[in-house]
Amino acid sequence: MMPAKTVWWLGLVASSLFVALLLLNWRYTIFFPKVWRATITVDGRPSSGSSLYRNRWTGQGLFVRRAAIGRELYAFGAGDEKGFVFRCKGFAALVVPGLALSNHEQWGQGCFAWDLAVQDAAGNVVGEPQKSVRRNLRIGGHLLEFTADDGKRVEAEW
Repeated sequence: MMPAKTVWWLGLVASSLFVALLLLNWRYTIFFPKVWRATITVDGRPSSGSSLYRNRWTGQGLFVRRAAIGRELYAFGAGDEKGFVFRCKGFAALVVPGLALSNHEQWGQGCFAWDLAVQDAAGNVVGEPQKSVRRNLRIGGHLLEFTADDGKRVEAEW
């Protein structure tokens, strides 16, 4: 069995190499630093296992919620007057301590492609979203509030 210090160093080297590979292809990598001072509640109760990651330049972010069945990812943004919140698949972003990373393909396929209605050139609906949830979204400069897929009310302030 390897000593803990050796395992720690191997993990550090592996994660450093991974980040270096992402940086080599930086134009396609999306970085979301963690919002350390975010206050997160689910149905009015503090949710210590949840976290918020936000890119200040784009206004987009990633909300990670620890639920009974595992981790849930939600992409959010305030790009227009209404903003958006979409549920993401697990492969949409890599979440490491203090940072969430994704690339344009993972982000698009994992968060947007499976959550939108697809229309043909004539405007006829070809495919429906896999799950339709009324989000009752409120989004502002330092506020994100929405209804999760399981019906629980999520609020994050930073």
